[in-house]
Amino acid sequence: ADLKMEKSINETAQAVASYSRAWKEGFGSMDAYWIEPKQVKMQAPSGMYLPKGSFLIDGKKNYIKDLEIKIAIGVHKTEDGIVVMGGAPSAVKKNSLAYVIIEPDKDTIGETAKKVKANFIKMAGERLKLFKAISLDDIARALPPSGGKIVFAGLGEQSINV
Repeated sequence: ADLKMEKSINETAQAVASYSRAWKEGFGSMDAYWIEPKQVKMQAPSGMYLPKGSFLIDGKKNYIKDLEIKIAIGVHKTEDGIVVMGGAPSAVKKNSLAYVIIEPDKDTIGETAKKVKANFIKMAGERLKLFKAISLDDIARALPPSGGKIVFAGLGEQSINV
């Protein structure tokens, strides 16, 4: 179970880093850290002052170095139809019918959403009607803070028989 937990932490860290300001700044990678919930303190130790609304982190920060700034946008089938999801490429690939991987670029969110949808339609096969119904707004909502360029498009591992 430890390996699975580590993979989840790394996927989450990559997604958080990619949806951060690092995307807009065009970074290729960045570091992040994670902590246990009990390490977040709302009160300062005696003798210290903590401004209202602040918190402090007590103890060791667990750093994850050189997280790639890239996001996958995928088409996930639910009982109610199709949902657009964004996240770490390995997580999106596993849970989608089709997905694209994007990296920071100068394109706008609108331009990127159109390119993502065009790629989904290209990969749709017998799911064409389902994929054509995806709204650009739903894709835009899954994107990071600014547009990006598609560096990969492929079929995901989710079964069509959901």
